[in-house]
Amino acid sequence: MPNITTVDPDRTFWDKVTILHGLRRWWDRRGELRGGGQQVSRHYYDLHSLLRSADGERYITDELWAPTACDTPGWADAKIQRLEDLIPDFVAGVMRTAVALRLHEQELKERELDRQKRAQEMIKLREQIEVEEKKMEQFNQWIESWEKAGRLRRFIAAYAEKTSKWAAEKQSHYKEWIAWANQQADRVDPFVSEKPVSVLDRKHELRRWYGVNPLVETVSE
Repeated sequence: MPNITTVDPDRTFWDKVTILHGLRRWWDRRGELRGGGQQVSRHYYDLHSLLRSADGERYITDELWAPTACDTPGWADAKIQRLEDLIPDFVAGVMRTAVALRLHEQELKERELDRQKRAQEMIKLREQIEVEEKKMEQFNQWIESWEKAGRLRRFIAAYAEKTSKWAAEKQSHYKEWIAWANQQADRVDPFVSEKPVSVLDRKHELRRWYGVNPLVETVSE
């Protein structure tokens, strides 16, 4: 396709060299990656790809772009040291920076894995706490019901003792009430597995029928 603007690979190579040299000097002076190592790996990849290309050796010795792209203190050709002589030191610096970058990325991955592991532990802990709280709630309900059943039976025993001395013609009525009261105590007692049947078990039928509290509606009528 005609009229497509492209970037000169020679210039791109030395631009990348300059950028990575600056990153390396940043690391040497501060002991940390510039910008936390964000958006850095692309420069290493570009430079790596250019060096491995068929023109890789030519880029290193390019005299057209090298002085322009590397117009920074310590990199331009000088009487004492030529730019190409700095290439080995630069490559070594790139390797050190690349290693530091990989270590940094690995550290970030490990932190993320630790965070995810901790999050899963917290989810599991929350579930365990919820289960334990439900068990404790049930436990407390059993204690309250057991104590209530005990109070009911003590009252029934006292009632039976008292009424046994009252009028003989009412004894059948007293005994009937005592039997009913014992059934109510059994319904409350958590240790009684087979609960006595009661008309109270059908209250839900009235709620479905009336759609309101049946006792309130009965009073209003």
